Amino acid sequence: MNNALSGEKAARTPATVAEIRREFKHADRNVDGRIDFDEFCELLQGLDAGMNASELRQGFHEVDANKDGLIDQQEFIDWWTTD
Repeated sequence: MNNALSGEKAARTPATVAEIRREFKHADRNVDGRIDFDEFCELLQGLDAGMNASELRQGFHEVDANKDGLIDQQEFIDWWTTD
């Protein structure tokens, strides 16, 4: 995974998972329970990841573990809590 995506990940604790869920809800702009590519790009731009379009697309596909074209909350949590 790109260094901008991997960064330091948090250990999975109840407090951390709650924080990650809040971040997911913030990123889920259309409130459909999933993050699409545009929402993912907005999230990473907000984190100042400094990634180009190709890197963003690659990162999105890495986080989208089930390859359905969307990032669900569990995929998001797994992304933030997996080394």
